[in-house]
Amino acid sequence: MKAAETVHCPPNLCTVLGLIKIAAATGLILGLTVDKIGTAAAVGLSIYFVLAVGAHIRVKDRLKGILPAIVMLAISAATLATSL
Repeated sequence: MKAAETVHCPPNLCTVLGLIKIAAATGLILGLTVDKIGTAAAVGLSIYFVLAVGAHIRVKDRLKGILPAIVMLAISAATLATSL
């Protein structure tokens, strides 16, 4: 929740974002057997974390606050690249 507070995320939107991450994680697991679902989940996560990095930059967060989103973006992008 600290990251959400840092980027001024309203509590109701935080719930939605959490559900999106759960759906994406489920999609990645299902993607182990159904390629198109995994690719869609990787695309969604990549977009999610691009927006997360942007939100941290928007509020001029320090590198320590942005770094987790950058790392997750790199992992999501790598997952997407290997699924294409």
